[in-house]
Parts: sequence; C-alpha cells; structure tokens
Amino acid sequence: MLDDDVYLGLKESWMLIYFLNNNWEALSADQRQILRKLLERAFDRYQDWMGAFVVSEVLGERYPDEATLAVLTRLGQNAQLPSRAAVPHGLEVLAKTAPEESLRELAVRRLRDLQESSGHCNGSKERTPSAL
Repeated sequence: MLDDDVYLGLKESWMLIYFLNNNWEALSADQRQILRKLLERAFDRYQDWMGAFVVSEVLGERYPDEATLAVLTRLGQNAQLPSRAAVPHGLEVLAKTAPEESLRELAVRRLRDLQESSGHCNGSKERTPSAL
C-alpha cells in the first residue's frame, strides 16, 4: 500500500504509519527494514502533509542511525514541497533519539545546514548583531 499512489492520495493514508509506529514490537526485523525503504519512497507522495510529518518522525525515532541521517539529508535536498518542510522534524527526532553523540551532533549540523540554505533561498538571511 505504501507504494501505491492511489492509496497515498487518500487523505488519511498516513494513519497506517501511525498505527505501525504504535505497534512497532509486532513487526519483525525484516519487516522493519522493508518499511524503512518504503517510508523513504512514500515520503513526498502523500496527499496530506501529515504523511511526511509522521514518516519523518518514525524515521528519526525508530531508525536512529547514519543511514537515516543520509535518508533525511536526501529528502531535505530532493523531496517536493510541502513535504520537504517535515525533514527538520525528522532530524530533530533523530538528534534526540540517536544513541551516539557523534550522530546527534551530525543531525544538529544538518538542521543548521537546512536553516542556512533556506535563508539563502528566499533571500532573507537573518541579520545578527554582528552583521549590523
């Protein structure tokens, strides 16, 4: 279903991911790995913005590793708007749940990179006291 555009076009299709997250222990390790790949592919194909939001949260919370950091980085660069706006949430969750300090620091760095790039994209770079 997560590879089906018709299903993802349904307004509340994201609720399946919410359900899976709330029943995580019922999934086998193999199912979890398959789900990870499906989540990345489905990220910006949901009709409802909540789809990308819930996917970013599940990625950051349930897969706190370097592979997820790479996925969120790719999505931050390539996903369609408005879904791409959910990437910082996933990075924030990853920064909070990652077991290794180095990974938490990398997630925070990616958050800052996104913030800086969004400031450059819209031409409204924030002025700091030192820039005045």
